[in-house]
Amino acid sequence: MTTLPIETIHMFRKAWSKIETNPIPHFLRNIIIVDTDEFIDKITNANEETVLELVSSIYSGDAYIFRNAISKEKSEQIKKKVSDWSKSVPDEYREMLEGCQNYHTATKEARGPKDGYVSLEHSYVFFRHNKDELGLFEAFDKYFEMVKILSGNEPNSYLTNTPKDGIIDRITFIQYPVGYGKISTHFDPARTQKLLVGSIFSQIGDDYYHGDNGFYLVDKYGKNIYLENLVTQGDFICAYPTMYHGVPLVTGEESEGANWDSTSGRWYVQCYSPESHEVKDRLSAKPAKSTVDA
Repeated sequence: MTTLPIETIHMFRKAWSKIETNPIPHFLRNIIIVDTDEFIDKITNANEETVLELVSSIYSGDAYIFRNAISKEKSEQIKKKVSDWSKSVPDEYREMLEGCQNYHTATKEARGPKDGYVSLEHSYVFFRHNKDELGLFEAFDKYFEMVKILSGNEPNSYLTNTPKDGIIDRITFIQYPVGYGKISTHFDPARTQKLLVGSIFSQIGDDYYHGDNGFYLVDKYGKNIYLENLVTQGDFICAYPTMYHGVPLVTGEESEGANWDSTSGRWYVQCYSPESHEVKDRLSAKPAKSTVDA
């Protein structure tokens, strides 16, 4: 567990409280590529100048690519464990209510909130309050700690929480089969977490085509910017949650459609601490109203 002066957390919390009085960001400004451990060290050893610099950068629309995070070999091992696990449990969506278990669910048809975005994917969802039989939280805890500190929270926040406590830690693996998977442009709430933290567990150019494919952010001109062309399997793509983002229909050499027994296609892993469904006024993802800055 990371230990750091409480002043660091207070500085981040104060900086977010001040800057979030401004209009929320939706559009990409810059792409910044950094070494993962260097970025984590920068956060845990931040002074006031560094805090203000990072918070301003993220809230102004800068996206970060974290290099050298998880090796391809390790990502493939984790992916196989998750896929094998899913074959032993039923396909069933579960709300984040007290007592909820880990689950997986494959979308047989486009779904999403009413009047909202749509997605076609296979989701594998794991909660910290359940036994970590696959060692997933152990593998991703350094990234949870990093984003909690950055968000102005203690690095051990929510570790013992269950849905009745309001906020819980969750790891979601999302598989987008080639020729089938996609998610339309949307944005996420930033109330509990100030940075989307997601790792790419597949390789663009090998598992699906280069180009207009994979994760995109929208710039101020309404153009989709495809960041995965800059990413190696195991890297992270991170941005402020309200940035407009999505994944187009994933295209590649072998368009096998919705083959839920295969580990092929595009894989994305998200470390997030959402509000549970026990929260009456919980915030959730929303569709992008416009992809052009008014």
